[in-house]
Amino acid sequence: MPIYAPRPLDAVLTELKYFGVPLSYEEPTWLSPDDVAPLVNFPDPRNQRLNPNVIGPAPASLLLQFQVDAATKMHLRTPIDQLLRDVVARHNAAGNPGEFRVIDLGRGQGYSIVPVAAKSNGQMVSARSPLDVRITLETKERTALESFNALTVAVSQASGMPIVAFEMAMGGVISENHVEPVYKFGANNEVAREVLTRLLYQVFPQKMAWRLYYQPRNLQPPQSAVSPLGQRGRGGQASGPIGPAGGGFHALSLVPVSREIDRSQMTPDGRGRRITGVMWPNWPSGGPQ
Repeated sequence: MPIYAPRPLDAVLTELKYFGVPLSYEEPTWLSPDDVAPLVNFPDPRNQRLNPNVIGPAPASLLLQFQVDAATKMHLRTPIDQLLRDVVARHNAAGNPGEFRVIDLGRGQGYSIVPVAAKSNGQMVSARSPLDVRITLETKERTALESFNALTVAVSQASGMPIVAFEMAMGGVISENHVEPVYKFGANNEVAREVLTRLLYQVFPQKMAWRLYYQPRNLQPPQSAVSPLGQRGRGGQASGPIGPAGGGFHALSLVPVSREIDRSQMTPDGRGRRITGVMWPNWPSGGPQ
């Protein structure tokens, strides 16, 4: 399955989203103009109405190959961890924006594709996700939204990178009597990714994944300097700061995990499929199994 998208690894996870495994994706700070492009150059025709100065990761190509059970069409024949590592290796070898690796979150909590390098001044340099930092949170009772906000503030302070959190799912966590519950939650010099995973387990009975995108804000490529995208999706030449000095930020959002349960009514365009949310075993006690 050929993929051509601004975030090809994220697009891979979208293709695999109905297999019931939490699959997360995290981006580095894009430091090079080679790795970004105006959104008007992207394949989505809806972007043609956008300001040409609005930018995002440059589109790139990637091949996704996997087999499913011939009878049900709903179960992978390749272990998903191996599938992810194979596709990440192809991404890195192709010279697409950023280099990544796959992290096993353990105890059935799924996997995250995280950055290890990004281009800067024409060379690949070490890079990391903001969720790699260690954070400490005072242990006390908070609502889900308050805990989520405290976590993102701590990550922003420790990483030096602003984090914009899309909190709608957190704000929707309420009890049967329509009172927002509180949770005793904290962290002591722990990796932020592990803290986030623990918070999501504590708050949601359904398994959750996340997306952490980097959005450059202040790159202003003149429209006349924008060149057509090449085969590997490189955008037009541009100048100006696109890292923290340029006002960029990371955006964190949550993704509910689902599993496909019936393809009998599915049309060729994917409509009519039946899916169900994937719940934690033994929630809310005992921890992820």
